Amino acid sequence: MKVGGAAEGQRKHVWVWVFGVIGGVLLLWAMGACALVGIAGTHPVIPWRGGAVGVIYVEGVIESSGSPTGRGVSSATILDFIDQAERNRFVKAIVVYINSPGGAVVPSAEMYRALRETKKPVVASMGDLAASGGYYVACGADKIVATRRR
Repeated sequence: MKVGGAAEGQRKHVWVWVFGVIGGVLLLWAMGACALVGIAGTHPVIPWRGGAVGVIYVEGVIESSGSPTGRGVSSATILDFIDQAERNRFVKAIVVYINSPGGAVVPSAEMYRALRETKKPVVASMGDLAASGGYYVACGADKIVATRRR
């Protein structure tokens, strides 16, 4: 004869609900983390030690904002990202990733000047190619990092 069978069944039922709620919370948390990763692609801010590091990508031919061809990056876009990172109080430093063959002189000079005037630490990270205007932009940073691929 089994005594307390109904109470034991109810306890198992409670544990199913507890694990279901915990699993649901973890699923929502994971979905939120994926959403943050998606946002980081459009708004270049990566959380880091109580603050954030702004990451700005300069990829492709550097073009002036008046003549975009779609092959590269507009100086107006990069200047806007630099301004956003400068105004964001959570951004403690800026990383500029450069993978560019160069391009127009005036937009490169504008980006260089904007990086020099930034009050936050700026690190330029060179990708596979940082020639001409790309190197000029990198010179506006406090530090330049270039790695060789094997």
